[in-house]
Amino acid sequence: MRYLSYLRRNWRGRDVLFEPLCRKPADVFDDDASTMTVLNLSSLEARVDELISALGDLADENRALRDQQSNLLAERAALIEKSELARSRVESMIARLKAMEVSS
Repeated sequence: MRYLSYLRRNWRGRDVLFEPLCRKPADVFDDDASTMTVLNLSSLEARVDELISALGDLADENRALRDQQSNLLAERAALIEKSELARSRVESMIARLKAMEVSS
């Protein structure tokens, strides 16, 4: 961020050199109670960038975990169905064995 002088048209339409009231960003924040320097701003900007990056990573991880959960739920449903089928087959075999035992 640069604070430089620049040309600006005055009310007469002439170009005049305009210089901002503050020459450096630190001048904007120099107060008695709190001092925010350029370093604080750049470190804050770096931290915000880190948080945005972390947010993207977490969103990707969250999406992957949701996909994994969906796959696991589908696999669980298939296994429950197989288990029920096996149970019904075993019950029918037991019933047939009992019927054979009674008839002999």
